[in-house]
Amino acid sequence: MNRIYLDYAATTPLDSAARRAMDPFYGKVFGNPSSLHSFGQEASRAVFVSRKSIVDYVGVRYDEVIFTGSATEANNMVMQGAVRAFRHNHENNKGPVRAIISAIEHDSILKALQNFPEVEMVIIPVDSAGMIDVQALEQALNENTAIVSVGYVNGEVGTIQNIAAIGKRIAAFRGAKRFPLFHTDAVQALQYLNMEVKNLGVDAMTLSAHKVYGPKGIGALVLRHPDSNSITANIINPLISGGDQEFGMRPGTENVAAIVGFASAVDILRKIQSKEIKRMQKLGKVFFTSLSKALPGIELNGPLFGNDRISNNINVYLRDLAGPLQNFLVRLDRAGVAASSGSACASRKAEASHVLRALYRDKERREKSVRFTLGKMTTGEEVLRAVKIIKNIHTT
Repeated sequence: MNRIYLDYAATTPLDSAARRAMDPFYGKVFGNPSSLHSFGQEASRAVFVSRKSIVDYVGVRYDEVIFTGSATEANNMVMQGAVRAFRHNHENNKGPVRAIISAIEHDSILKALQNFPEVEMVIIPVDSAGMIDVQALEQALNENTAIVSVGYVNGEVGTIQNIAAIGKRIAAFRGAKRFPLFHTDAVQALQYLNMEVKNLGVDAMTLSAHKVYGPKGIGALVLRHPDSNSITANIINPLISGGDQEFGMRPGTENVAAIVGFASAVDILRKIQSKEIKRMQKLGKVFFTSLSKALPGIELNGPLFGNDRISNNINVYLRDLAGPLQNFLVRLDRAGVAASSGSACASRKAEASHVLRALYRDKERREKSVRFTLGKMTTGEEVLRAVKIIKNIHTT
């Protein structure tokens, strides 16, 4: 069976060129990047070159990219670190420290401060397209706000937030002060959208390698300096203590092979991005149009195709689906098509996605929606074959 993978928002296959770039660092180039001898310096040079690739892609300074073990770690680092730094710098403030996030953030944002009961979490609602209520966000800002976090692209329904516009409003409120920081989880945006940090107006941005055909187990936090001082100047406080790796923000010996693989994937992305964006815009519409003809009555969850939606995300409400959604997904997989009900981090839960709960009151809609996400290996032939399989499974 030629299986069809339509779950690229969950993870992507490792690009063969990225894998080849990584190979030497599992054997011949094995030194510790912190060592002064030639073995260590060879590894250190690889980390330097790799960081430079990502730095250039997002348009920041060299010491404004911190490698982490995952995007989840980066999200926790910035959320918890901002709260701790705010406390340290505002000991005399009255009232609880506040963190403001959208209702459709990834679980690693929603749960990052669950062990900080004294922090006031303000959840900003979204409309049925997944767009954040910017006025509600503005009204929630106060002098005790440590951080605002709004995802650039929602991984479940494909909504693209206007991060630059939100950033301008936060900057206007903040004025010359350091807080609140503005963070965006951009792991689903890296392939298809403008990633220039200065244009977006964010203070921090989370990236992940395995969403862009790089290896698993490596992410990055982009953290801008408020001035020319060192990154260790209490912008955020580190999660863990130890050595001076990653500018003292993420102690521990660097995963050199994964860092090299991440940078290689970004370099490949840079070369094909423009062409792939155009291809995906066409392919996504072909998939949804064909699926709509095969299954009349289905509805697209989130925004319509256009500037507010990432093109490779097709999350649909299967109105007439009989039986539990999980059974449908298992049958679909057995027939050769891999899809999901939403975020891979929450896919084994029985309850409906918190993202769909935030968008829709209709319980049936939340429980009968499937996410299909396309990628650079997806072909037009696969899309049409997948539609036939989906129709067959749906109607039997």
